[in-house]
Amino acid sequence: MSNKNFFNWDVKTGDYLRDEEYDKLYLSNKRHEKLIKTASWIGAAVVIAAIFFIVLETLTKV
Repeated sequence: MSNKNFFNWDVKTGDYLRDEEYDKLYLSNKRHEKLIKTASWIGAAVVIAAIFFIVLETLTKV
């Protein structure tokens, strides 16, 4: 089967052909999303740890 392109549609793979600008934007957005996700997980861990230590401190005072 020959690989034919029609309006930037690759028949063999069924995906749009990407250009360099699109790849740069995609990678930049992917890095940004990963950074936000990591920061969210770290923030949630800090909040949970703080709540845990507050509860632990109040239980040891009783």
